[in-house]
Amino acid sequence: MNRRLFLHIGYPKTGTTTLQQYLFPYHSDLIDISSAVKSLNFIKELHHCREQTFLRNLLINKQRFTEQLDIQAGIHILSEESLLSYSMFFQNDPSPQVYTSDPASTARKLQYLFLKSGLFDEVKIVITIRRQADLLKSMYAQLYNNTFKHYPQTKNFSKYVNYVLDKDPDGFMLDTLYFQDITELYIDQFGEGHVKVLVFEQLRTDPNRFIQTLAEFLGIDVTQAIDLLENKKTNAKSSSQGYRSDTRSLMDQLTIYKQRFLGDRSWNISNWSVIDRLRAVEVPGKILHDISLSARDENRLADLFQSSNRSLSEKHQLNLKEYGYF
Repeated sequence: MNRRLFLHIGYPKTGTTTLQQYLFPYHSDLIDISSAVKSLNFIKELHHCREQTFLRNLLINKQRFTEQLDIQAGIHILSEESLLSYSMFFQNDPSPQVYTSDPASTARKLQYLFLKSGLFDEVKIVITIRRQADLLKSMYAQLYNNTFKHYPQTKNFSKYVNYVLDKDPDGFMLDTLYFQDITELYIDQFGEGHVKVLVFEQLRTDPNRFIQTLAEFLGIDVTQAIDLLENKKTNAKSSSQGYRSDTRSLMDQLTIYKQRFLGDRSWNISNWSVIDRLRAVEVPGKILHDISLSARDENRLADLFQSSNRSLSEKHQLNLKEYGYF
């Protein structure tokens, strides 16, 4: 058996945590390298490093991976939803001019490192999608405490939607939600037949079929996968009462205010014993009751995504209309 890698690249809020906690680390046919890759601090470098610099450092990164991951014959899995979602994050201020990672550049970097370098003999991609309107709502709740509530442009959901649709309709927040474009990016890099698109709404309504499709693409035992995920569900953020915002540590909260009022000035407190205590104190999220889209905004999102969703659905036989996609 050759060295095969499956990259599960998100989207966030599509059952990723459930797969990461209950399936990938425990299935006997899989070698889960997600935690080891995170320990290398590679994801941050992937997002921030310029592409030419990344290429110059390719052999160094390959050596790091070879030494620390114990890559062997078999089926490896790397699950990291930030590979797609990071380009949707506000960096310091919500502004179209703010730097965010480019999804196309990320796809090329992943191909350079994992395939062209020879780390793996074969690399395939798993993308899980969710209806764009619901993904916007859930992402807003997830990032509310750490980002959105601190800026006048996004301090409530209606302002956030206004910013996304009126101030920057061709900008970074919506760019990654063109699922068809993202899928084609990865097909260009990894080849036709090497990219699988799965639908989160199917996981909700027909979980066994979703798991079977995923397991067959990965080439792992279907029955074991279904058994591992039976009745498993984590990280539920929304309900009929509203959307639960993110939990953060007290240290996270203090860091936000430090950046806001002191900028890049250093506190020189990284070695203080109190830091670990601050990180251990959780500030719980709250239920956000005002996360809803008007009929007008739903129609505007439909105008943006309807055509690309239709193309994606037809090419990959996803039946997206059945799940309420635009």
